[in-house]
Amino acid sequence: MVNPKRIEERGITAIKDYLDECDTVDTSYIAINDKAPGLDGSIDIYANTNNEQFSKNNLRFNMPVQVKSTSKNITNNKFPVSVIDLNFYNSHTNGLIYLVVSTATRPRKIFYKKLAPLDIKEILRTIKPTAATKPTKTLSFKIVPPNPFAFLNILVDFHSQQERQPKSLLDFNDMKRPSKSIVTKIFSQPQFLTDTLKSGVYFYRELIDDLSGKKILVPYHSAVLTDLFKVNQTTITNSAGEALPAIQSVSQLTGERVIQTGTQSSIVISSGKTEVDREKKKITFRFTPRGTYSERLHDVKFLISLIGGPQKKIDQVKEANWSAFIESLNTQKKQLSAIIIDLKTLGIPTTLDPETLSTKELEELNSLQRVLHNDLIVEPTDQHIHVKLASYRFDFFIHKNRITNCLTNEFAKRYTLQYKRTDGSFFPVNPFTGVRDHLYAHPNFSIQQIMSGFTNMNCTDEEAANYYNYYVLDLLRNYDQSKFEPLLDLAIEILDKIKVSLDDEIIILNKAQIEMRRSARLTVSQLKKVIPLTDNSDELIRLAALVLLNQPDDATKVWNKLSAKKKDDFTSWPISSLSNFAPAPKTPSETE
Repeated sequence: MVNPKRIEERGITAIKDYLDECDTVDTSYIAINDKAPGLDGSIDIYANTNNEQFSKNNLRFNMPVQVKSTSKNITNNKFPVSVIDLNFYNSHTNGLIYLVVSTATRPRKIFYKKLAPLDIKEILRTIKPTAATKPTKTLSFKIVPPNPFAFLNILVDFHSQQERQPKSLLDFNDMKRPSKSIVTKIFSQPQFLTDTLKSGVYFYRELIDDLSGKKILVPYHSAVLTDLFKVNQTTITNSAGEALPAIQSVSQLTGERVIQTGTQSSIVISSGKTEVDREKKKITFRFTPRGTYSERLHDVKFLISLIGGPQKKIDQVKEANWSAFIESLNTQKKQLSAIIIDLKTLGIPTTLDPETLSTKELEELNSLQRVLHNDLIVEPTDQHIHVKLASYRFDFFIHKNRITNCLTNEFAKRYTLQYKRTDGSFFPVNPFTGVRDHLYAHPNFSIQQIMSGFTNMNCTDEEAANYYNYYVLDLLRNYDQSKFEPLLDLAIEILDKIKVSLDDEIIILNKAQIEMRRSARLTVSQLKKVIPLTDNSDELIRLAALVLLNQPDDATKVWNKLSAKKKDDFTSWPISSLSNFAPAPKTPSETE
């Protein structure tokens, strides 16, 4: 039987010999036959000062260590650690390096375990104290790198982790407080980064101090590195000569090569060795449609072109799988092409991402397509419907099951929008002015589109001008909900078109309130026009002028003299949102 003291001596000697090349490391404080409770000493790390003697002046830090030696072979890199010792480390240290040396072979095998405060806390959480609790906890260890300077780098990084993990901060990890982000910090020389990462990493929650506004890193969790990848940017070209940017990653552990391209990495190509014949490579293609409808169609077309052409036949099963994959891609291409044709017919942007649609919205889109193809018969035969798809809004008119987007040229070609005069007769109006709600969310909205609807329209007629003025007021209400600037530009263009048929006061007040929305002040020329309106015989015009001139006291006096009906009239106008007499404006979500 080997003397335990001799085993211990051999273990410590192996550690000293291993680190002997590192001139900045002092292992003399690892004592043989040490009697101190809990720890076996420390490894002292000094600054590189041209062979200067070790002293307090050049000491960087000392690393507490626990050393265990065994004459047995260590299997699966696992070794039992005393639960009593773990509790001691938790209470009396700020972390340590646990070293285990197997003297069963030559050269000696040295294993290490980083036990940062976070590690110890996580290990102890897995131990539930009961009468049957084992006196030891089996932990996974790592073999020290062949290069002792790589291990020295690991010690330096571990020391920086110890400094980030004071016990006072560990308790913060249990607090339910929002984190700005979760980060990891590594201190390493470039040539030893891989060894340091393989030794294990630590994640920290990034919190913001309420008083100082400074970032605080709170220990969050330890992690084991399972693989490292060499990543680089490249391009991949299909048979049509089209190239897409790609990200290529190569596993440092298995050598597997993965190329990701397409929208949000929708196309993944992996290359690795087969399980049967390690000399042969297995190439796997995976396609997951992502992004907008147009992006999905583009990606599936690209992939079909990339892998098209004759393939080497390996066996019937693989040939069948390959054929099924190609057929699946062609089916997706056909379906996406059909959807995009439908979207264009409906005036819905092909830049719509189906992932952003709720189940209800997907059902509504499907219903629109069914109506388009007469697979769904609509009753009554004439309907004006509103549809919300993600952040977009749409208005459709259905006549005898023919569905048309109300803000497209096709609608203007097919239908005439008429307005009823006071005498009961009708006159045609701009067909696009029938859409008034959530204009800012209509992807088909444009000033040019709306103004094109005035072609051959009579804007000099007084009743027509009043109709368009109310449309202008609706544009201002839309603006108040969205702050969508083009709505104000459109309102100005329409006012200029109908100004000859409206009272000057209406044109002046409407243009002035548009300017107030733009810049919160009136121009000099507008002031000259608005000021005289404070003496107008119409109480509502006087009130509107005082609101625009920012004279709240005088405006309140006029307001107090108004009848209940006139107060209701004023608060129904968008100009009331610039005053103190209107209820709080509704947000877009409140008006849905």
